[in-house]
This record gives sequence, structure tokens and C-alpha cells, in this order.
Amino acid sequence: MTQTFKTNLFRIVSLALVFAASNGYAQKQHTLEVGGGISYNLLGKDWGFGDGLALDGYIGVRCSCGFGAEITSQVFSDEQENGTLTIKQYAINGLYHFNNQGVVRPYLGLGWGQWNADVDYKTNFLSVDRVKAGSTFGSASVGLKIFPSRQFIIRPALKYLKSTENRDFDITSVGVGLAYSW
Repeated sequence: MTQTFKTNLFRIVSLALVFAASNGYAQKQHTLEVGGGISYNLLGKDWGFGDGLALDGYIGVRCSCGFGAEITSQVFSDEQENGTLTIKQYAINGLYHFNNQGVVRPYLGLGWGQWNADVDYKTNFLSVDRVKAGSTFGSASVGLKIFPSRQFIIRPALKYLKSTENRDFDITSVGVGLAYSW
């Protein structure tokens, strides 16, 4: 598959998800969430860079039956002596929430997405080689949604991402976020 095809497929699925969420919201069967947070990424050894902090964001929909869907994004950057790595990722995730009416709601998630990495390698004091790479990935997540009030959600989570394109790149992410729901 070409990069353009994957990008367009991702856009079409994202628009379908937003349409489905807005339709469910109009019928008052779903709850919308928007949030952000911070996570610590543990990069697999094949990346050649260190672990570090990332910024997360998401918008999602959750129905009273426990199922939900979300569109997520994350930006990660690491600078070392040998260069700079920046990863931007976007994903669509399906979730299942347990204890759907409780204050603490565990969930499991599976997803698919795209990451784009920009790497600037320092080859000597004055020279930099820039490499751009991208890959689709599959993800699995487990987390909690803690509701201190009806509208606010504290969201600790653990997520694992693995490249689907015969590359040995993977990321384990541990994070916490804050979301608003309506």
C-alpha cells in the first residue's frame, strides 16, 4: 500500500467515526469525550533513541452499552548526541468499558494508526542527515476512567504499539490524561 492510500483511508475512517458519533449524540445514546494528557514512551531498542515524555490528545464517543471509539494523537521528541527524533502518531481505537455506570471504569482497547518519524542524524559538527519514515501500527491498551464528577475523567492507561509493516519498531506508553465529557 502506498503512503497516500493509507493516509486517505485513515481520513475516511476518521470522518465516518465523527459522523457516527454525532448521529449517536443526537439520539442521546452516546457520551462524547475530549481530552489530553502526558505519557512516558518506552521505545524499542530498534529506534536507536532514548525513552521520554509525549503529549497526547483524543476525542471519543462512548455508548451506554460499554463500547466506544476514539481518535487519538501523540507527539514525541527526543534529542541526543547523535541527533533528534520526532514521532507524530494518529490512531483510531475501539474500546470496551467495564462497570459502565461506576465511578471507576476499567477499559480495554484495540486500534490501528499511522506514525511518522523525522530523524535528524548528526554526521559531524556541521552536517545533518534528515530521514523521514512512516508506518502503520496496531495497538492494544488497558486503562481506567475515573469519574470524580459527571463531566471530568482522570484517565491512567498503558498502551502497546507495534508496526504492521515488517519493521521491528514498537512503543510501550504509560500515561495519564484528563478529559471532559458531555
